[in-house]
Amino acid sequence: RVGDPQPAGIGGYGADGVGLISRSYQKAKFREAFPDVKTLSLVTTDDLINALLKGEVRAIIQEETIMGAALDRLGLHGEITSRAKRLFPSTIHAGVLKENTDLLQKIDKGLSLIPRKKLAAMEKRWIHDPEDRYYQPRSKQVKLSTDEKAWLKAHPVIRVHNEMEWAPFNFFENGTPKGFSIDYMNLLASKLGIEIKYITGPTWNEFIDMVKNNELDVMLNIARSPERQTFLDITHQPYVNLMQALYTRDDQPSASSIKDLYGKTFAIPKGFFLQEILRKYPEIKIHEVLNTTEAIKAVSTGKADFMFDLMPVVNYITDQLQITNLKVGGDIGITDGKQIPLYIGMRKELAPLAGILEKTMKTVTDDELRGLR
Repeated sequence: RVGDPQPAGIGGYGADGVGLISRSYQKAKFREAFPDVKTLSLVTTDDLINALLKGEVRAIIQEETIMGAALDRLGLHGEITSRAKRLFPSTIHAGVLKENTDLLQKIDKGLSLIPRKKLAAMEKRWIHDPEDRYYQPRSKQVKLSTDEKAWLKAHPVIRVHNEMEWAPFNFFENGTPKGFSIDYMNLLASKLGIEIKYITGPTWNEFIDMVKNNELDVMLNIARSPERQTFLDITHQPYVNLMQALYTRDDQPSASSIKDLYGKTFAIPKGFFLQEILRKYPEIKIHEVLNTTEAIKAVSTGKADFMFDLMPVVNYITDQLQITNLKVGGDIGITDGKQIPLYIGMRKELAPLAGILEKTMKTVTDDELRGLR
């Protein structure tokens, strides 16, 4: 509600409660991300709004466009507001029972026969904010200056980092670089007509050293930090925003503040941006590891008490390794429960490349992004 004090992180709602639609995608994702926050299951959007206004919950979660329409209808736009960061971005699909494969094929075929312009017109009628629309304009050509074209001609091959075990975004499998970050970089390269040479094998910290020594041109999935900006030019525009969380073992108590980590051991890959933050807290013991997989193993086996990483990465790796004794470990008020934007960074000697990639990123459409996921 407008005027109500709000916690810094989602985990701060705790026992005050958050209202969600019963059996919804948002409820499932919320329980996975914030298991220690009390939830109230409700049936309709109006039920959510009523529960919030009556004080039965301190916050509610609903699709932005649906909530906006409900507030318009009820005349409550001045009573309820939203947090700055969005949670659990998603797309909406039609679904059928698994045995109805013929029906699914007919629906897909029918949708494919509707002209894109007609779908865009229908969407515009109901979704007023252009940023929320699915049917965005198709990809535009990259418009480069004469100098930028000359620079690319002189630099036809770009060396890009490829990690071994940071799935599903940047990893190496069956002799091939894979992941969303890799596919995104390949998309940019195809638009520019340049060749990418992926460098695979070094650790994250070794990649950092390679950039500093001019042995590597570009690093993907970079979080922006003051220290990194001393040796990297980083794109202004991120290419993905991801949820991150603190993790601990199931048999360990969750943390509610940074002080709960004092005297505990924190597993972190050497060179990760969080090291810059944790240097301010000498009371926390640091257990440096090579990568996120090693951090997960350290916490799972008791060599460390906590770790911090992107939720999709931790979920993917724990599923692959069949590690089942980790849980989201609370909210320590640093970056928990917030989306972290990931950028593309390049060594400063390649300054023109930053502007070229920025222009190219702006031509990537929602359709192209969905094709990568």
